[in-house]
Amino acid sequence: MAIANSAAAEPVAALTPAQRHELEEAGRRAKKVRRAATVAAFNGWSMAILAVLSAPFAFGSLVGLVIAAGLGALAWNELRGRGRLLHFDPLAPALLGWNQLGLLALVSGYCVWQILTTLFGGSAIAAEIQANPELRELLGSGEEFEAFLRPLVVMFYGLVIALSVAAQGVNAWYYFSRRKHVEAYLRETPEWVVELKRVAGRD
Repeated sequence: MAIANSAAAEPVAALTPAQRHELEEAGRRAKKVRRAATVAAFNGWSMAILAVLSAPFAFGSLVGLVIAAGLGALAWNELRGRGRLLHFDPLAPALLGWNQLGLLALVSGYCVWQILTTLFGGSAIAAEIQANPELRELLGSGEEFEAFLRPLVVMFYGLVIALSVAAQGVNAWYYFSRRKHVEAYLRETPEWVVELKRVAGRD
């Protein structure tokens, strides 16, 4: 890395004042693109951490496997989109925007599954209460406890869906709106500056 930075610094030092001014202006124009790349890095690593944390639940559970694998794939795609964004790829904002909508679909699908299981599935909680007199004495019959618990579960997962629509919707809109900034950067920045930043690894 030090060698690469040293090699990149040599041609920069030999630039004329006008060329240095072009580099400074390019850096100013790239601020909104760099900011989006920072957001993508945060989102990508957050999803990667969640994928690792959910991995233990993937063993013996098809739903858990889908969630862990889905989060892992979305994290990889988010970080890939970040890299393309830093190379001023005009298609990168759309990639990141659709990735957020993919995350919304994954979260919403999981929540809907949990709601349907709560409403129509066989209850392990009720069976456990019926099998244990101590729990039955404390909580009442399994049916009574489930009648109390069911609306709370539905409300909880409904709230998660609503929050995800808001969060991922805003993120997706933000990413999609960055395309005009990438295109403006490519349109207004001399090609030699764009290539220099790409080769030097600058963002």
